[in-house]
Amino acid sequence: MFDYRYGLPALPVLMLAGAIGVQALIDRRSKEPTAHHTHARVKRPAWAAPAALLVAVFALLSAAAQSPLVRNTSFETYVASGAELGRLGPPLDRARAVEDVPGVRQQSFVAGAIVSAENGGIVVPERYLAGIARAGGLKALGSPVGGELRTNYDSGLRYITFNQGVVFWSRLGGSRAVVGDIYTLWGQTKIRARLRDPLAWPVRAGDGSVSQRFRYGSVRIAPNGSSVITVDRNAPKAAS
Repeated sequence: MFDYRYGLPALPVLMLAGAIGVQALIDRRSKEPTAHHTHARVKRPAWAAPAALLVAVFALLSAAAQSPLVRNTSFETYVASGAELGRLGPPLDRARAVEDVPGVRQQSFVAGAIVSAENGGIVVPERYLAGIARAGGLKALGSPVGGELRTNYDSGLRYITFNQGVVFWSRLGGSRAVVGDIYTLWGQTKIRARLRDPLAWPVRAGDGSVSQRFRYGSVRIAPNGSSVITVDRNAPKAAS
C-alpha cells in the first residue's frame, strides 16, 4: 500500500512519462527534414497519441486499484514531533503490529516510541517504556488514548492514559502504572481525585490479594473479587 503523502505510485508515473516522451520524440522527428525530401514530414497514425494516453491511464488505474492509498499515522506523528530533529530522534525499526492488540502498531525510536491506531498516533517518550513493559506491555494497558500530560497538583508528575490503565512518571519516582482491576476501581472520578497518583507498584500477598499504595490511600482486591479502598484523613476532597 502507498502512503497518500507520497503522491501517485511511481510505476504508472514513469509509464506516463515514457508515453509523453515517446510522443515528444515522434513530434520532433516529424519536424525534421528527410534525406530525400526536404519538406517531407514523418506521418504517424492518428490513433498513436490516444493509444499511448490510454495505456498510461490504464496502468495508473491498475496500480491504484491494487495499492489503495492509506494514511501512515506513525509517519504523520513523527513529522509533527519534529522528525529526526525532534524529541524522538532517528527510528530504530519499522512500524509493526502489536501482538494481541488489534489495530495497533508500534515503532521504536532512539528516544521513545510511536503507538498508532486508526484514530492517530501517540508519542510515548522513552522514560515511560520501562513502566509499560513492567505493567505487561500494550497487551495489558491497551492503546494510548492521548499524549503525555501533567497533573494539576504536581508539575513534575506526568502521565499517559491508556484504554486499560495509566502510567505515571516523575524524575524522583520513575515510572509506576495502575492497571487491571485496581485501575477499574481507581479510575472512577471521585476515587482517583482523592487517592491521586500511585506511590508504588501493585503487590501480591501470600493469600492472593493484590494491593497498591497511592498518595492518599490504598486499594486492595481480595482473591474472591471483593475490594477495600482506604482513604487517608488528609486526602483532598473530591469535587462534587
